[in-house]
Amino acid sequence: MSIKQFKNFNLLLVCFSYLCCPVAALACTAKIQSLDLQAGSYDDYDVFTSEAYGLTQQYEAKVLFSDVVEGEECLFYFSASTFDSTTKLTSLKNESLFFEPVPQSLDSGVQNNRWFGKVSPASDRFRFQLRFPSHQFGTYGNYDALLEAKLHQLPDGGQVIDELQQLIAASIEQAAQVSFYGVSDNTYHLDLGYLSTGKVINASPNLFVKSTTDYSLSFESMNKGVLKHQNQQSQWDIDYQLTLNNIEIDLSHNENQFYANSATVSQGERLPLKIVIGETEDKLGGIYTDEIHIYISPGGFAE
Repeated sequence: MSIKQFKNFNLLLVCFSYLCCPVAALACTAKIQSLDLQAGSYDDYDVFTSEAYGLTQQYEAKVLFSDVVEGEECLFYFSASTFDSTTKLTSLKNESLFFEPVPQSLDSGVQNNRWFGKVSPASDRFRFQLRFPSHQFGTYGNYDALLEAKLHQLPDGGQVIDELQQLIAASIEQAAQVSFYGVSDNTYHLDLGYLSTGKVINASPNLFVKSTTDYSLSFESMNKGVLKHQNQQSQWDIDYQLTLNNIEIDLSHNENQFYANSATVSQGERLPLKIVIGETEDKLGGIYTDEIHIYISPGGFAE
């Protein structure tokens, strides 16, 4: 055998020994048994919450170990991310509901929108959260994404030992909110000034509506659509007409008066109010009032 042949043979031995080392160190096998939303976690996102998050979900992956050799190290690396490595759920309308990926297990973290950490027979569960920040507005419906969970032998990834795909989901429920634009109080006192026949009052502020679905507004007039004199005698009643967004509202009954067949835009919608005073001739001087209660119902008609 020549020296050159011996060197080549020796080089092959070194390479073969290096490649075998990780395999020889593998003292067990493992697979991802389950990946579930934990009890106590919900899937309804609150678009009107005053909290920092409209929804927090807790997930847990359980890893099943086998062929464990006592006294030998048995360690794998778990990772999970959405299929497209984003941090959002998407609806059929292609709307997005964004979340923050938060690790919950010891020795775990998040990098490039991916949860990762160690798992072993003594620590066979990997927990992580999806926290959905508040002030996200979307339309009523389901939002989801495909989650990919993987087991690796090495901390930097590489060969996948096992993997599991799971659909994760949240929903935005039918919800609606009505207020006076630019006013924090739920009560607004509108001064009509001196009354005269045909006087037009463009009420300020406007109504402000946000709804995740179609909605209806109901108006309840305490005086059934008339301004009543302070002495409460009906002979001095003054009729008036209320319109909302150029639609006439019949205040003589309390049924639904205004219907919108779609959700509002994310910024909400302003609906202008207008009041037209009826006949005031030969009416008694004094203070005239009415009180109107406004109700909103998501998804159509209020009960």
